[in-house]
Amino acid sequence: MNARALLRMTAPTREDFEIPYHEIGPAGAPLRLALVSGLHGNELNGVFVLARLANFLQQIAAGEREGTEVLGRVRIVPAANVLGLNTRSRLWPFDGTDLNRMFPGCDAGETSQRIAHAVLEANGTSATPGCTPCALTLPRACG
Repeated sequence: MNARALLRMTAPTREDFEIPYHEIGPAGAPLRLALVSGLHGNELNGVFVLARLANFLQQIAAGEREGTEVLGRVRIVPAANVLGLNTRSRLWPFDGTDLNRMFPGCDAGETSQRIAHAVLEANGTSATPGCTPCALTLPRACG
């Protein structure tokens, strides 16, 4: 499973880091679903679930699951607060801010504001809240 970098940053007391994301589905297809987890570094369930979901969807996109296909693009950010996850801290470790409270963010702001801005910007205007067509077809046996 290869992840791309949503954002690359430097940190004052450790090596540089990036916020990974997965882009799954046909290139050029509209973005149908964007999922973000790990805003709080001490909440691991969502990170685990989205990592597993990304793996599952990539298997479908690679043709490894017969009778299924990904119809639109899906973008998954399993862990937005990677440094908080590394330290199991709810808050952004360097300034003690709650990443969830930084949206919509600012591209020239503090680190946590830049992360929030990058998450929203990466999801573009086509990833608006509300009902959208399903990006996945499953065989009848699945539901």
